[in-house]
Amino acid sequence: MSSRTLFRLSGLALLLGAILAIVAVVGHNAVRQASELADLTNPPSVMFVRLLMVGALLVIVGLPGLYARQAERAGVLGLIGFVMTFVGLLFADVVMTANFAFIMPKIAATSEGRALIESGLPDPGFMMLIFPMILIGLLLLGISIMRAKVLPRWIGLLFIAGVLFIPVASAVPVISHLFSVPIFLAFASCGYTLTRDTAPVARRHEPAQQVS
Repeated sequence: MSSRTLFRLSGLALLLGAILAIVAVVGHNAVRQASELADLTNPPSVMFVRLLMVGALLVIVGLPGLYARQAERAGVLGLIGFVMTFVGLLFADVVMTANFAFIMPKIAATSEGRALIESGLPDPGFMMLIFPMILIGLLLLGISIMRAKVLPRWIGLLFIAGVLFIPVASAVPVISHLFSVPIFLAFASCGYTLTRDTAPVARRHEPAQQVS
């Protein structure tokens, strides 16, 4: 399989995953219940959370191809941004989402579990590290896309704008749960560009060997 085919498959995973994630985020916001307990026992809410997990998993599958496509030009900055984004999404949007998609609804189905949830569950300590990791990773990813000039520069700007949108969305209750939509739009743009990409893959030129 050629590298171009692999890049296009990665782009397809990014595009499909990002679209599913956007549908899941918007849909979950539309059916979200007033309390966490009610949300965990609401079938449409659980369905959209599971859809978000699938979408995020597809985005993670496509990320290595995105990095590889511009690795020659992205440099160390691009590598750091890729690793931080990959690890951050893996824990925040797959591991934690799987917890709310499969484990917590079963806990909420028992009287003991409902009492535990209503008393207030403590936030996982590692999320205090994961969330900043994602933000920094996305910023570096956006900057590296702009510097590499393999993908359109506006995609890099979209990542940066998406990160800056998060504190704005958090301050507005109506859109506070939609803060990740611009980020997934950026991933969808990456995916679409990779599926349409026909430019040759840049390679380092090795010094020619002298013939004795």
